[in-house]
Amino acid sequence: NIKKKLTLEVSLEPTDSYYYDNYLKVSYKIGLDRLYTLNNKYHNFMYAYSQNKPYKLSTKLTYNPDEHYFDKIDKEILDYNIHIFQRGYYECVIRPNDIDDFMKTIKDKDYKIYGNLYHGYYEENPFKINLTKKEDNYHLSIDNIKEFNQLIENKNYFYDSKKVYKVDENVFKLYQVLENNDIDNFIFSKKDLGKFTGGLLSLLKENIHLDDSITEITIPTNPKAKLYFDFYYSAIECQIKLTYGNKEIDYFSKDQTIPRDNEYESNILQRLSDFNFTVNQTQIVLEDIDEIGSFLEKGIFEISEEYEVFTSKKIKDTNIVKQTQNSVTFSIGKDNILSYNFNLDGIEQTELTDILSSLKAKKHYHRLKNGSIIDLNADKNLQNLGELTDELDLTKKEITEGIGTIPKYCALYLDSLKNNYHNLISTNDNFDNLIKQFTTYKDKEIPLDKKELKILRDYQVTGVKWLYNVYKSGFGGILADEMGLGKSIQLIYLTKLIIKENPNAKILIITPTSLVYNWQKEFDKFGSELNYKVFAENKTQRLNELDNMNDINIMITSYGLIRNDLEKYEKMFFELVAIDEAQNIKNPNTGI
Repeated sequence: NIKKKLTLEVSLEPTDSYYYDNYLKVSYKIGLDRLYTLNNKYHNFMYAYSQNKPYKLSTKLTYNPDEHYFDKIDKEILDYNIHIFQRGYYECVIRPNDIDDFMKTIKDKDYKIYGNLYHGYYEENPFKINLTKKEDNYHLSIDNIKEFNQLIENKNYFYDSKKVYKVDENVFKLYQVLENNDIDNFIFSKKDLGKFTGGLLSLLKENIHLDDSITEITIPTNPKAKLYFDFYYSAIECQIKLTYGNKEIDYFSKDQTIPRDNEYESNILQRLSDFNFTVNQTQIVLEDIDEIGSFLEKGIFEISEEYEVFTSKKIKDTNIVKQTQNSVTFSIGKDNILSYNFNLDGIEQTELTDILSSLKAKKHYHRLKNGSIIDLNADKNLQNLGELTDELDLTKKEITEGIGTIPKYCALYLDSLKNNYHNLISTNDNFDNLIKQFTTYKDKEIPLDKKELKILRDYQVTGVKWLYNVYKSGFGGILADEMGLGKSIQLIYLTKLIIKENPNAKILIITPTSLVYNWQKEFDKFGSELNYKVFAENKTQRLNELDNMNDINIMITSYGLIRNDLEKYEKMFFELVAIDEAQNIKNPNTGI
């Protein structure tokens, strides 16, 4: 089926009615050979149109979307009307704030205003603006102001008998001054001439005519701007040079002999403010490092498409670093201590804490002392390094020095991070052997016979296995089972494993005074086959026994006595030291 094209006729009528004060009323006619006025049918028709349903316009015409269509322009107008109908209006009324959007829909459309035919609108100035001189005063006027009517009050759309115009905002402001004050011209004296040439004249330069008698005023020429960018300490400074005719001046120049284009200059400042430059009395600067980084990466290229741009050598030589190749080496030496060493890529060690502070502050960029700027958002390596220093709880001093030691048990955690942090973490052979040994013993069954295993509960077997693992890996450990669950038994079985492997091993157990003989009873019950002894007699006897203990593997004493006999113990090598009620040493000042 071939659809039939419907015609849409549009009529505009400025209104000042009680209900629609300062609105633009729009009337529509629709039809084929004959047009039918919508008027009070507007709301119902728009509902049907929005729902894509038929609507009876008259006894001779029913709009049916399956049989009829509107051309592209008319469809855009009706589609725009849907949101007007949805507001609940029973007529098409255009509010002042909507006039621009509506006029765009009829830009290529014929329409009527009070019966006169118009087509679209023209973005030009129809007013004859003149500046004349009478004695010592100047008179600015719109000579043909009465020939035009406003489409909507306080909006820059005017019409005469032939055309509709959209007037430049600056010309419209002059119109409002004259019309709202009911005056024919705007008068100013010679002493205000500088204000006029520096302000209003530059705004009206495209539309104003100067009387032949006025020779002291020159209509501003279109200036050319050059923007110079350079580093000013830690900020970027912009200098604007403006060329008017044959003369170049600085933006901050006070020379009043040159009529300046304030609008053009304001547009430059507005464009710079888009990149967050700020203006004070003598400078235009960009201070925030994030804004500086963004400007150097993108903004300077954008603004160079609009103005002639010059940059200093410092600006040109500034390198935006996207990715650094830093690493931290963790190693275990002969002293069995875990140490770290930062290997930084083009970054001074002393600057690292500042970089990490910028990361924590969610900064996008950081400027190095050598002038380079690091893109922190793009540099995953630095982000990982920041996270790693946090995880290790390194102080600013430790980070600045770049070399130090950390607890050996951190090796397990560091190994778990290696894959997540890619190439950031490197380790030496001793470190890798420690991890390999820990993994080996972690999954290895403890070498206890079935008879011994029957005595232990499942959770105690797990405890012994864990103690054995940390012992074989060279770590210390804390066994923190609930009271009465057999921590002593688990430690006794650990000593059995150690002595099986090394019959000459010396093991020291330190306990509160009240528990010394309890431990002896525990060994009597669960480790009677071992060589153990309590050192709790008088000092002379203790010291004599300490000198003659070749056959003893396990030594049990108290916190107080070990302090008294410290000189003897300091000369001995112990395969294992175990302390009971370990809260006694939580304070480093306990002397243990």
